[in-house]
Amino acid sequence: MPEDYFGEHVAERYDEDEAEVFDPAVVEPAVDFLVESAGTGAALELGIGTGRIAIPLAQRGVRVHGIDLSEAMVARLRAKPGTEQIGVTIGDFATTTVQGTFSLAYLVFNTIGNLATQDQQVACFQNVASHLEPGGCFVIEVVVPDLQGLPHGETIRPVEVSDRHVGFDEYDVANQGLISHHYYRAEDGSFEKFSGPFRYVWPAELDLMARVAGMTLRERWGGWKREPFTSDSRKAHLDLGKAGRLDNVRYLARDRDAKFTSSFDDVFTTEEATVIRTPVRVPRANAVAERFVRTVRAECTDRILVLTRRHLERVRYVRHYNDERPHRGLQLETPTPNPRAISAPSCQRIRCRDALGGLIHEYWADAA
Repeated sequence: MPEDYFGEHVAERYDEDEAEVFDPAVVEPAVDFLVESAGTGAALELGIGTGRIAIPLAQRGVRVHGIDLSEAMVARLRAKPGTEQIGVTIGDFATTTVQGTFSLAYLVFNTIGNLATQDQQVACFQNVASHLEPGGCFVIEVVVPDLQGLPHGETIRPVEVSDRHVGFDEYDVANQGLISHHYYRAEDGSFEKFSGPFRYVWPAELDLMARVAGMTLRERWGGWKREPFTSDSRKAHLDLGKAGRLDNVRYLARDRDAKFTSSFDDVFTTEEATVIRTPVRVPRANAVAERFVRTVRAECTDRILVLTRRHLERVRYVRHYNDERPHRGLQLETPTPNPRAISAPSCQRIRCRDALGGLIHEYWADAA
């Protein structure tokens, strides 16, 4: 088990020392972004801490579970009102596993740097991938290393100098690490010291870690409000997506159109899926596909002008069709088993969420 640098001496004043990032003006854009990313699924927070993001996210209706190494930080979370529905597992978020799968995992406030080696950071990505459902996403907020401001030959860079706090980072450029030193003024005028090791990481390196874990970059922004990421950006916000439903596909039924080349089939056969071609001149064999196309047109494309591929991915109609939409031929069940589906009239509370900008409503049973 890694060393816990966020013990009681840090936890007791953490919210006060980091008051700036607890400001609603900072928290709300992050929560808005994460609510959209989670959709109707659950969210897993790595390094949940005292609940800066988890609590308002849960208040917005997202089911949140967190992992954190510090029992002291989690105790501060538990002492806050309205946290009973938030699950927490104590452990190293690079390797600790929890039950269930999630549509969203997130790691904010540069917490990836608390994993002080590259192996630990890669293990974190692999751990996240094992918890994401197909099509889920991993959102990371990371500080872009400010080495441009470090003069050649220097190793020390100040972080903050004020009456109550002095902080500076001591860089080890050769090993891509640093030790962050902080001195806080106590009530009696003395200073208390806190130092912790970090490993800074570049956005491009995170992209590679994602690929190792079977994920790919979807979006990169300079802020929670989707500000463009540029050479001057101080932070990077990455939306990394897990592979879609291909890993669940066992059979592909298609017609004999010439546009389906052997290369197209190879994509599925390499994933151990069986390609089944429809019989010659049997149009009824296309009934399932034709019905799906008609449903997509009636419920989605006839009502929304899709401008780009990114826009189409944001619409997420396929997830709605497979995970939320009741199907008459399946006794009103969804193609993908959904444990939240309403299965009995005895349900006391029903929750509703708008999809496609309110064109469609999704309903599920409240666990309460």
